Amino acid sequence: MNWTDEGLLLSVNAYGEKSAIIQVLTRTKGIHAGIVQNALSRKMIYILQPSNQLHLNWSSRLEEHLGTYKVDLLKTRADILIGNKLALDVFNSLSSLCIATLAERDPMPEFYKITIKFLDQIRIKKSWEFLYLDWELNLLSSIG
Repeated sequence: MNWTDEGLLLSVNAYGEKSAIIQVLTRTKGIHAGIVQNALSRKMIYILQPSNQLHLNWSSRLEEHLGTYKVDLLKTRADILIGNKLALDVFNSLSSLCIATLAERDPMPEFYKITIKFLDQIRIKKSWEFLYLDWELNLLSSIG
């Protein structure tokens, strides 16, 4: 089983000596987890920063398995979040809420677009804080 998609990196957890298990919010597959080999290398440490937008290639023998990812960086947001404590707190809240409330492997393409648009607004707008409330309302309407 193989697929390719783009996704927002929500969390990275070490797995073994060199690998990591990542959770991403993908455009067509919803919340999805997988293993990244050599995740602790110098190149991958830069790519595997939560809030980065990634190009994902997932493969597994069966669709129910955890599977492995090959990732490439599409867009980084870590520079904005590191320089803005409130934005970092909001992203941590956003990722925690997504992981805790969204059903794994349930596609939500419209919610993915809303989430990416909200994160891009942090970079552009000066008073983006109220947009977070709209994002949370969209999360609640997405899960029913």
